[in-house]
Amino acid sequence: MNGSLNNLVITNDKNLLKNEASIQIKTNGAVFIEGEKLREQEFFSKGSWNEFSSSWNALTIDKYMGDNGKYRFRRFSEFCYSSENGDLSLLPHKPYSQPSYINSLNGGIERHFDPLEDYVVKNEFFTGYLKWCAEVFNQTEKRQHNWNIKIHPYRIFAQEGVAGLPTPEGIHRDGVSYITIMMVQRNNIVGGESTIYDNEKNEIGTVTLNQPLDVIMADDEITMHGTTAIQVDVSGKEAYRDVLVAAFTKE
Repeated sequence: MNGSLNNLVITNDKNLLKNEASIQIKTNGAVFIEGEKLREQEFFSKGSWNEFSSSWNALTIDKYMGDNGKYRFRRFSEFCYSSENGDLSLLPHKPYSQPSYINSLNGGIERHFDPLEDYVVKNEFFTGYLKWCAEVFNQTEKRQHNWNIKIHPYRIFAQEGVAGLPTPEGIHRDGVSYITIMMVQRNNIVGGESTIYDNEKNEIGTVTLNQPLDVIMADDEITMHGTTAIQVDVSGKEAYRDVLVAAFTKE
């Protein structure tokens, strides 16, 4: 897989998506799935998706940016998924922290973010998507794990003459087992190209998440990732990029 992250090619049987995604992650370290494929999954409905995606309008400013930027809004919550019984449980809210060797910009401190709102925690699309991802990663691992899942919804703003930085820390890993990066909405922006690298920062593939539900899934232990800056497309209109990052750690 060189140059660009290939679209996941599947048969018309939607039930094969999990299996083929897990094969590509195992083989290549990452996979890109077009949003239209996720719309075919049982956890998707238009109503629950619209409710879920609207929650980005209630994100709150990230006060911990090491570059003093005011362009990132977010929340944070943590879940546990039990592969034994399929239960997804919200864990008690706590600060988020990463070691500085993982996040050179914002690591090494406790960061206190607002939690996901209750209706988001219970949203059928959201919970179904997390369970689906956990099952993909179980297939990749070829064994059943329980999963700690850290949830990071981000809105990155751009202003005229001022870029928004989706990954201000540069090329990095999250220090977990697997990550998923899902597009929620692009509004009046250009840029935001995502690249997956190996551990030596050699490029594996590049893709721009353009459509809602476009998603990258990657093995965070053998890959790194980064996303280019976003710029305002049409002057005078609000410009932002909404994504969901879900980080899975096997237990």
